[in-house]
Amino acid sequence: ITALLVAVLALLLSAGPAAARSLDEIREAGVLRVGTSLFTPWAIRAGEGQLIGFEADVARKLAADMGVEPELKVYPWKELVDALEAGEIDMIAAGMFVTPARALRVWFSDAYHESGVTLATNTAKTADVARLEDLNDPRYRIGVVKGTVAEDLARRVFGEAKIKVYDQDDKASE
Repeated sequence: ITALLVAVLALLLSAGPAAARSLDEIREAGVLRVGTSLFTPWAIRAGEGQLIGFEADVARKLAADMGVEPELKVYPWKELVDALEAGEIDMIAAGMFVTPARALRVWFSDAYHESGVTLATNTAKTADVARLEDLNDPRYRIGVVKGTVAEDLARRVFGEAKIKVYDQDDKASE
């Protein structure tokens, strides 16, 4: 059993007792159902619609270590925890920060990666911006993904800017 398997099993068995499939049930079914959300570069669609990226790789490796097939299901970010609780998926493979509200609903594995919040701007439209605080202005539009740390942070730091909330990353980066 690999370290990755041990790290993710806590999340795998995290939904409420009525929704969660046991490890034995997953092995018997031969399929590990993994929910993720499109979030570049972590999970994206390749040319023919195949899901690729780090989250997909983690899901496939975990399923292989368990001796089952992976079934990757893409959900809007805000629906991932609901899908886990409803028993539609066995685990979530997504860059999800632990918050008190989420911790009351699911168990989290140890982190398999750490990252911060990134801000990207259109250099032509922000050429006069000298400090981060300069973006806190109604003439700037800031795109965020609903339910993420970035949404909360943008609302607190850029309250004067126009905050545009998207269901998924691929729409926010257009």
